[in-house]
Amino acid sequence: MFIFFGSRRTVKDLGSYPISGTCPNCHNTINLKIVKVTDWFTLYFIPIFPLKVERFKTCPICSIAQKISKEEAEQLLGVE
Repeated sequence: MFIFFGSRRTVKDLGSYPISGTCPNCHNTINLKIVKVTDWFTLYFIPIFPLKVERFKTCPICSIAQKISKEEAEQLLGVE
């Protein structure tokens, strides 16, 4: 009998920061995207439980990312 286990990463787009700004990398005027990246433990290719959850501010043009906290992501998106 074989047991298949491993990990999988999912990326969920939480939305865009409503105020335009300048990307520090590509210098374009953009609205930063907020994404949630979750690493899952998988058993037989089925996600069982999350191993790590991180949130990032990303540029939609050059894809540079900066890690942020859950509270900062909620504040940037205007979630209460």
